Parts: sequence; structure tokens; C-alpha cells
Amino acid sequence: MTKQEAIQALLEIVEQLPERDLFQDAAIQAAREVLEHPDQGPGRDANAGQPHMLCVREQATGDSVQSPAELARSCADIARADQEVMLLIGYSTRNQEIFREIIFKGGQSMCNVDPVTILRHCLKRDADKFALVHNHPSDSADPSIQDRQITQRVKKAADAVGLRLIDHVIVAENDYTSFADKGWL
Repeated sequence: MTKQEAIQALLEIVEQLPERDLFQDAAIQAAREVLEHPDQGPGRDANAGQPHMLCVREQATGDSVQSPAELARSCADIARADQEVMLLIGYSTRNQEIFREIIFKGGQSMCNVDPVTILRHCLKRDADKFALVHNHPSDSADPSIQDRQITQRVKKAADAVGLRLIDHVIVAENDYTSFADKGWL
């Protein structure tokens, strides 16, 4: 079964759920867009015109899924950014890194996150699972209420289309918090 056939089969199942919420509908929309336009890229380039950060790789490394501590260390350079940025890292079914890119940028205290954009990137690049990493310029790795809420929304939407959010890591200059380590996923 191809990835396109799998997405179509999953869509047929999810669309028949008697009670769907806004996030499941958003996940369905992202999956439909991937099916309708398989030759198109995943939307606008979030890195266009932005300075290069070491943790953002132009090519997939093939690295295996990392522990939360290793993931935080590999993304430590975004901790020093003066605005919030969110990094999306996609992994294959064999737990190999497929891509890593900054997907959202915000201000000093927040970053708007769209679950549909995250899912679209993962589906178009054949990621089976993904991790989110973002920084807190305030230098506190403690998650805000909004961090916890958006993580749950992204997880729910990902579950609806068969993707798996494996972690959301918040990095600060000398600290990090892993949602997986805390049992929040």
C-alpha cells in the first residue's frame, strides 16, 4: 500500500466518526490537501531570508530518534534566539530523521502554531512521527498554559490522521523541558 492509499483509507475511516471536533476536521483538511496536490511542496518556506541556525539542517541526516536530552542538545542554538521559533523534526517508520526545519516564528513571548501546517509538512514528506522543539527567549524552559494546550491540539489532530507526536521539547539557555518525560503526551 502506498502512502497516498494509506492516507485515503485513513481519511475514509476518520470521516465516518460520528463526533468530530475542530482539530480532527483540520487534520482531515490537511490530509485532503496532500492527496489533491501530491506534487506540491508543504507551503511557504518558513526559513526564507532567515539566518541559518546550526540545528536546522538542509539535508536529512538519517539520525535515529533521539532521547529528549539529546534532542534538546542538538537544538541548543535556538535557545539563544531573541524570538520564539518552533522547529519541526520528522521521522520515518524506521525512526530515522527525514527533515528538520523551522516551521513557525513569533515574538519574544509567543509563537502562533497551526496544527494543519505541521501535519501537512509531515504528510508531504512521508514522516510517520515527529517532534516539536521551541525556545523560550525568557530563558525559562517551563511550559506555559498555551504550550500545553497547543501540544494537546497538535497531538489530537496527528492522532486523527495516523501520525505520532513523539515529543515537544522547550529549550532555554541552560535548561529544557520534555513533554514526553513529563508524561504529558
